[in-house]
Amino acid sequence: QIFKYSQVLRRMATKATGVDEWQVPDVGDTNEKEGRLFIKNLDTGEVTYLDDLTQPELLPPPTSNPRIEPDNQKTQQLNYAPFLISQEKIPGLLRTWLQTLWFAPSDILDKVTVSRVELYYLPYILFNVVTASPYSADMCLMREELVGEKRVQKQNWTQVSGVQRTAYKDILLLAASDSRDRSRAKEFEKIDWKLDRIIFHDAVSVAEKAAKETAEKEKSIELQEKGGWGLFKNFTNKIEKKIEETAMNLLPPPPPPPHEDQLLPSSDGDSIWAFYEKKVVYKQERDFASKHILLNSKADRVKNLTIHMKYTQKEERIIYLPIYECAYVYETRSYKMVVNGHSGKIVGERPWGAGRIGEYSTASVNLLTK
Repeated sequence: QIFKYSQVLRRMATKATGVDEWQVPDVGDTNEKEGRLFIKNLDTGEVTYLDDLTQPELLPPPTSNPRIEPDNQKTQQLNYAPFLISQEKIPGLLRTWLQTLWFAPSDILDKVTVSRVELYYLPYILFNVVTASPYSADMCLMREELVGEKRVQKQNWTQVSGVQRTAYKDILLLAASDSRDRSRAKEFEKIDWKLDRIIFHDAVSVAEKAAKETAEKEKSIELQEKGGWGLFKNFTNKIEKKIEETAMNLLPPPPPPPHEDQLLPSSDGDSIWAFYEKKVVYKQERDFASKHILLNSKADRVKNLTIHMKYTQKEERIIYLPIYECAYVYETRSYKMVVNGHSGKIVGERPWGAGRIGEYSTASVNLLTK
């Protein structure tokens, strides 16, 4: 059978790479020769094997894409996010921040200078947890009873029990073990970080890869058994897979991982989650269970609720997010600050002064004395 594949190839290449302008020749007469699939240009008769789809006439040649430095063995398994704010922008961010401060010295913008900039990575832990917490409580059902000629509301208390199931997804918790790091970073919120820029070294596990390859092989056999359209679909799937693999090689290489001395010390995940469970999760589980009883059992009141925290799933990933530790000088005195490497948000020490209000007050006093 003769197939016109030029538009199909263009669409697949565009889908895989986001690039619209692809110079794909008109092709047809698809066959299998010596176990190698090939496509043939109907105008020139030139044959191109699918193994050679990375040649310049079809796709740009792949570039090397090293994820890690070969000598940096201790950091090759890190989950980390690169800096999105360049070091050159820090003086401008500092001036903008100083302008927002109340009662700052009026001449600070003229005399402030950045004296030190160091790159570090803050440890966070990303939790994905599913609870299955058994609970018990006393619930009250109000009912009316006729006593003599009057209707009286009476309380009917019964015990109820169940299991509260809740999924907590992508809970980002600061894991810095040093109290100074925690105090400086506690004002950074989840919204300040671009979590979609995290580079996960274990994004696809070996088991997932094996399962995907097995499913693709079974699908290929199924399509071949159908014949006709199945053979056509199987062939286009192979082309699309080859283009996607090539497109991955064409992506720019990720930034190098942080050096070991740039990683700030971290606490273990169990202690981090235990604190968060006590502060947030336990209360939420109680509230969810109480609401569940009130809605599903149509109870009027709930009391004596007890709940025991249990989990059916608890996954954690330690990730490192970028910060600048800086110092700036004003009037011979040094002040420390921390800059978020994604949003540019600044947390740090500041000088105090009369600011503009002080200038106006001084001018008023001078006028009165004159």
